[in-house]
Amino acid sequence: MRCGYSFATPLFSWPNFSLFMSSIHISAFHKSVDSHGGSKRSLQLQSRARERGSLVVGIPIAHDLLKYFIQHPRYWIQSLFNVVRISPYVNLKGLAIGYIYSVWLRGLLHKERPNHLHIEVCSGKYLVYSYLAATSGVPVIAYPHNIEFMVPGQDLKFLRSKLAAQSIELSIYRRSSLVNTISSLDLFILKCFSLENIRIYPYEPTNDEAIWLKMIKNERALINHEGFLILGSASNMATRLGMIKLLSLIKSSSKKRKYYLAGYETDSLAAKAPSNLTIYGPVSKSRLRELMTQCKALLINQPPTTGMLTRIIEAEYADIPVFIFNDYIQAYTLCSPNVHIISSLDELPLEDD
Repeated sequence: MRCGYSFATPLFSWPNFSLFMSSIHISAFHKSVDSHGGSKRSLQLQSRARERGSLVVGIPIAHDLLKYFIQHPRYWIQSLFNVVRISPYVNLKGLAIGYIYSVWLRGLLHKERPNHLHIEVCSGKYLVYSYLAATSGVPVIAYPHNIEFMVPGQDLKFLRSKLAAQSIELSIYRRSSLVNTISSLDLFILKCFSLENIRIYPYEPTNDEAIWLKMIKNERALINHEGFLILGSASNMATRLGMIKLLSLIKSSSKKRKYYLAGYETDSLAAKAPSNLTIYGPVSKSRLRELMTQCKALLINQPPTTGMLTRIIEAEYADIPVFIFNDYIQAYTLCSPNVHIISSLDELPLEDD
């Protein structure tokens, strides 16, 4: 298989650190205790930000944003002019949350006076936040978690339409001095929209996570393995759609292998589960470690989003084979003997192989 991405030699270059002096990194999942792909990507970016000396901040919850808004009327008029810029893209909810956020952002910039802002671009209200950061007058370096307008089931609660969501997202990238994508597919998509200030900044586990994964790798070398593990958050619409399709394929398969399903809200899929699949729902880190140690391989069926990419790379660190259905285009850019692209469950190894 020809590969565009190697775990050994990732296609990216280290940044010019002069860009990061007196910078702020605004995290979308600051201090998150969840273990989904977005949270793990954010932990990586936060860790790198601290290494380069950036101030890492999280976006306050709505209640705290409103409290800050009320307590800082001196930013009201200035922020109002900023919010007018987002009106072509957002509905009334988007205008309201954007206005409140803009006051907080202006206060942060006034206090810290950074040379650069690093922002994590996610769907929904985070597109509104990111656009306001990109139009704040401070140079922005963007880290999209996905190309959000390509993701099925995108959150449009604060936006006028899918087209408006696409337009505001592309505008964020065009206004950024640099865009760091998690995969080569994301880079290629953005280049189709004539964006040039892009590079690949691949996911790597944090040091603590890498140590944890190495422990799993060492434990796997000592035992026999059984069953195929399916991981992900069923609250994520793209992941949920992939899981539902996979459960249907398992149910209709003539070969009754063992399967395990774990992740947030996966227990909501119990009615669709075949008899040879065990659903664990949300699991603790210790239980996840057991499942990753015992399983024969990781099994993935995912629409073309980068949310599952973190799982694949972590499986590589833990020396867990990964079988990916060929609809997941990102798999074609991974260069590893442990990553296998399949079109049918019949291509999975037998339990005694």
